[in-house]
Amino acid sequence: MGGFGYGDADHGTWRYYEEDAAAQKKANKNPARSLYVFYTTVDLPRATALHTETSVKMDRDATGFVRGAYLYYDLNAGGIPDLAVWEGEGKGPGHLDGPTKTDVRWYRLVLVNIDGAWKILGDDQFGFGCGC
Repeated sequence: MGGFGYGDADHGTWRYYEEDAAAQKKANKNPARSLYVFYTTVDLPRATALHTETSVKMDRDATGFVRGAYLYYDLNAGGIPDLAVWEGEGKGPGHLDGPTKTDVRWYRLVLVNIDGAWKILGDDQFGFGCGC
């Protein structure tokens, strides 16, 4: 699954920086291809959440994104998603030279289903600054 972890870029973003990619992969403590890791005080019916994903093309001029990915996770095998994640792909916010030249997933909105009502759990953006 594409996308980025909290503050970490999609692995495709690092394809030009092999040394940085190796360091980022080594620093990541989450299981491979995971979005989030949850620790609970109760046992869940599954070790891994049921996952579905759909992609929708978007109008860059109207939204700033070329594509949106909808990711749904059923944590308790109840047949209804417990988490919904939307990831936006487009030219991310750059640094000194303006927006990025390639399209990458750089924005994420996370929602949680609480008793049938969707609530915003959080959002995340990847910044392409130089760190200076």
